[in-house]
Amino acid sequence: MTGVKLGLTTPTPMPSTDKSALSASINYRDSACINAFFPVSVEAATSLLKGSGLKPAFALGSHTLVVVSIYEHKRCAIGAHKEAGLVIPVLPEGESLPLSNVLDLYLPINQRRIGFFPLDLPVTSESALSTGRELWGLPRFPAEITLASQRRQIHAQVRSDGETLFTLTGETLPGIPVIPVNLLIYTQVERHLTKTKVRLKGFGKLYPAGTVRLTVGETDHPMTEHLTRLGLDEKSPALVMRAERLQMLMEPAARID
Repeated sequence: MTGVKLGLTTPTPMPSTDKSALSASINYRDSACINAFFPVSVEAATSLLKGSGLKPAFALGSHTLVVVSIYEHKRCAIGAHKEAGLVIPVLPEGESLPLSNVLDLYLPINQRRIGFFPLDLPVTSESALSTGRELWGLPRFPAEITLASQRRQIHAQVRSDGETLFTLTGETLPGIPVIPVNLLIYTQVERHLTKTKVRLKGFGKLYPAGTVRLTVGETDHPMTEHLTRLGLDEKSPALVMRAERLQMLMEPAARID
């Protein structure tokens, strides 16, 4: 990210006439992640998007995609921490689907249409929790997160208040190199739909899932409810992406309505 100033700028509320919600950016200088891609029913995903002004972006017959992610941010302007996420690839309601969803993800981020709507974002630090909620409207909550991977072996677990929310574990098949896509994140800030650009730099690998499986915990936590409604308990993802030594820049949220 040559030429990008590192660190967290002071958040400054913008006038209500400006489409920018807040002026802040966070630089992640060394991160690792695992993303597991699951096919789910369009009906289930759509029900979880109700009231958001968004719709599922991938149409695979009666199915669409959701992503379960685990990140370890080793060097970050707001301190080292881990986070996980359950997100749905989306488009704003009223927009037509692009001719190629995959190609859209690799367009320059200023031309991108497909983004990701986070349903749940557990995090391990108070600074990440408060910053994400206040500046980006992210649905973050405190959690304990374990992430361990060696070669093709994966073990990740998220716990909150002493209860397991989910476990992702197993061994993938051999993979191929890929370039991780930039992220466009849709959220609601003060009842306004916003989008946030997250620029990524680095490399990863894309793997067939092999024996990797997600197990949902037996709790009444909202995240476990969402995972269960999507039918993900004891399910294997279609694909798994892993990346190391990622650099990321999370830009200010911008209103789009």
